[in-house]
Amino acid sequence: QNDLDLIIKQYPDDMNILRVYAIGDVHVGSPEFDEKAIKKKIQIIHDDPNAAVCVCGDLGDYGLKNSKTNVYQATMSPRQQQEYIYELFKPIANKFSAVVPGNHEERITREVGTCPLYDLCVLWGVSEVYRQNVAITKYAFGREPGQIRQNTFIGITTHGTTRNKHRKFIACFDWIDFAVSGHTHTP
Repeated sequence: QNDLDLIIKQYPDDMNILRVYAIGDVHVGSPEFDEKAIKKKIQIIHDDPNAAVCVCGDLGDYGLKNSKTNVYQATMSPRQQQEYIYELFKPIANKFSAVVPGNHEERITREVGTCPLYDLCVLWGVSEVYRQNVAITKYAFGREPGQIRQNTFIGITTHGTTRNKHRKFIACFDWIDFAVSGHTHTP
């Protein structure tokens, strides 16, 4: 899909609340991977009937011998990471509203020409919400009595680089309601 192809997520008219959760920089396979925290977040999302999820990259650590990551400290091989990520996020994949890869997925793409996050989206059946660099999603939900159209919001999802570059990039979209970005490991 082209990055500028709008993703449209339409929810029921009687759904008057939509909670958008952000997931990124999980780094499965890294010694710092917090399995307990991500499983707790997945359970919260799974139990929330009003949940939508923006995935902003780096679900896996995907260390290769030429990358900055110390591959000898990895807790799983890239293949094991891929299988683990598939099972871990499978219960909530149907709630994904935008998915973009991070720099850790990009290192696999540079080496072998395929993106592990795109492959996972295909397996989860949500490839239509995957974008290579930035995902622009229109969320339509709820309808007040007498209201003709549903409530709509526009969100941008990206992985990014530095906080300053995030702000400058997101400032280019003056018509968005919210932005989700990763890479800096801070909200």
